[in-house]
Amino acid sequence: MDGLTDFSNAVGGNAEPPKRLNVLMAFDWYDTGLHEGVAVYAREHNWSLNAHMARTRQFPLGWKGDGVVSLISLPETLEYVKALGVPTVDMGGHYSDFPQVLGDHYQVGVLAAEHFLERNHRNFAFFFIQNSRLEKETYDGFANALESGGHACASLRWNESISELEIRYMEVIGWLKERLRELPRPLAVFCQNDDTAALIVTAALDLGCRIPEDVAILGAGNSELICKYLPVTLSSISSNLKGHGYRLAQELGRILAGGVPKRVPVRVKPGRVHVRESTNFLAVRDPNVLVVLREIWDHYNEPLNIDRLQRLAQVSRSSLYNAFIEDVGRPMGKELARIRILKAKEMLGETDLPVAEVGKRCGFSSLISFSRAFSQNVGVSPSAYRSQARQHLELLKQQGADIQG
Repeated sequence: MDGLTDFSNAVGGNAEPPKRLNVLMAFDWYDTGLHEGVAVYAREHNWSLNAHMARTRQFPLGWKGDGVVSLISLPETLEYVKALGVPTVDMGGHYSDFPQVLGDHYQVGVLAAEHFLERNHRNFAFFFIQNSRLEKETYDGFANALESGGHACASLRWNESISELEIRYMEVIGWLKERLRELPRPLAVFCQNDDTAALIVTAALDLGCRIPEDVAILGAGNSELICKYLPVTLSSISSNLKGHGYRLAQELGRILAGGVPKRVPVRVKPGRVHVRESTNFLAVRDPNVLVVLREIWDHYNEPLNIDRLQRLAQVSRSSLYNAFIEDVGRPMGKELARIRILKAKEMLGETDLPVAEVGKRCGFSSLISFSRAFSQNVGVSPSAYRSQARQHLELLKQQGADIQG
């Protein structure tokens, strides 16, 4: 057609719209964060997402599609998904029949150890019921991080099955009370999840223990319906399930686009520790040391000197010095420096404040003194640390993570 342009294909004509991929969520347990992470990726890539099975635990008989994201813990679910014969990526960790996207459970354990060590704990235990790979990896991270600091970890394992736990609840509480009586205090207990942490809270309160002064308790999963409504609010480590769901869908999308399935599991980093009442305590025995330690933690950004701290403790300088080292393991000056660097790392990673302002807010007299102290303790300059932290946040965003938790 001279002088005319054929727009039939450009406008629509006989052109077919791009195919929408049909993807099934085959989950043996449901979490809104996981669902949201998968759903965000599905919407970004125009998938048709079937979440019926995840929400109802009913197999969608006759379903035909292009791929599956799964969380398989039951053999019948494994059989159903295998029979579908489509690319599948799993996050359950119980079976190795499919490519896997797993949580970094080892790092969860490391975070727990760091949290307790920052609060000066020296007596530790790990409470768990299941003994799967998840619990083993979590325990290894916790115990190894403690061991590197010269600390041991007691193992509190209930040796019965979960069904037995449901039937013999009071027996579990009684067993926990016996174990808590045997262990030294103040005790720091890390639990495999928030449900088991709630059992420790009940047992400790039944014993008359003060939480967190006698027994500090940390869960995992950050289930707010549990953590915020126990008699003592529960500190917990976020599992970053939204980010996990997004990464799960992302890996399936890569395979559906022709990518080669990975033989080694992809690992998704956990979120942060959400500090609540159950661990919000500095574990020291000497009341004078506790007063001084609280002053350092609460006023790290102010000019602090030995005279000011000594007046609070109302003991001689030498007595305070010796008691502090015995209880905390380091001199007061080193503890103050440690807290200032810790707070500086938080500000550099979470705010856009100029480096000089961060140093000022953390109690340093000048940018030079801040940069020197930070580099000596962290190994990189404040600016380099901020750059690394932002790269990590960008990675979390790419995974669909909830940056706040």
